[in-house]
Order: sequence, then C-alpha cells, then structure tokens
Amino acid sequence: MTNTITAPSQRIFDVEQLVQFLPKKATVTEVVITKYSSIAVGSVHPGQEVPALAW
Repeated sequence: MTNTITAPSQRIFDVEQLVQFLPKKATVTEVVITKYSSIAVGSVHPGQEVPALAW
C-alpha cells in the first residue's frame, strides 16, 4: 500500500504523524517527490514484508 501526502512548504516532518501501521501488511507513505529525489516512510511490524519498488 502506498499513500501520498501533500508536501508541506518546509522540510521538517513529524514522523509519528506519517507512520501508518496496518496489522496485516507493511505500508509506505510518500512524503515528498521531486524531479531528483523522494522521501518515504515505511511502517513495518516484525514479520511483515516490504515488496520491492519498481523504479
């Protein structure tokens, strides 16, 4: 599951607000996407797997 949020005007993020744990699978929340980079937060419980991303 991938979520995207609107990028704030500053580059300081409260990670606790971005983490989205689900009981059955890992999640990835994309925080910022630019032409040359991106920032994402992964939320993974022990035993969960993170699928490979196709770039």
